[in-house]
Amino acid sequence: MNWLCGGNDGNCLRNAIYILGANCDYIFCDIGYSIQLDLMQKYELNTLKIWLWDGDYRFSTIKVFIKLENTETLIYDSNLAQSIVTITFPDQIVGSFRIYNTAGNTRNTGLYLIKVEAYYKFQ
Repeated sequence: MNWLCGGNDGNCLRNAIYILGANCDYIFCDIGYSIQLDLMQKYELNTLKIWLWDGDYRFSTIKVFIKLENTETLIYDSNLAQSIVTITFPDQIVGSFRIYNTAGNTRNTGLYLIKVEAYYKFQ
């Protein structure tokens, strides 16, 4: 089960990222579930930046996949994900991203995303 805490302010694709307050502005899923970000069209990308909840000192256990049609490719697997995670991967066409909550975090079972950005970085 996924849900937006804080209504539209809980949307991890929003631009007003500095409105975090007591109303819990994030998107959430529990262990064994994923947050999938479907792009409006396919893009050539090579970087994904994820801002995890960092209101306290915690590490999250996540896997991140790139999806294109029926094919998924693992691009990140960590039990030490914390705060802002920048993932670089080989240039490729992407249809969506799936962030899987493998084992929650060091405080509870949730995966809390504040902001997600995907882009092509010139190298």
